[in-house]
Amino acid sequence: MEAAGDAVRVMTVHAAKGLEAKIVFLPDTCGAPTGRHDPRIFALTENEDADDASLVWSPKMDADPAPVARARDKLREAARNEHRRCFMSR
Repeated sequence: MEAAGDAVRVMTVHAAKGLEAKIVFLPDTCGAPTGRHDPRIFALTENEDADDASLVWSPKMDADPAPVARARDKLREAARNEHRRCFMSR
């Protein structure tokens, strides 16, 4: 590190292993969730407090019945909220 002088070094994580720096920048290289990688299996419950759930397989979004569409929307909203939480906490 000392040999670099007053310069910025862009390195992979593997190349930087074992090195120490006073400041480290970690860029967000991932985009916001798009729903492209939605799960195929959804747990449906009658209400939020229910302990039992029915597992439903959804082969594609266009064929979703209303309860599965609501479960899919809920999971997408949770993913967006988590992305915002992580992004805004920086």
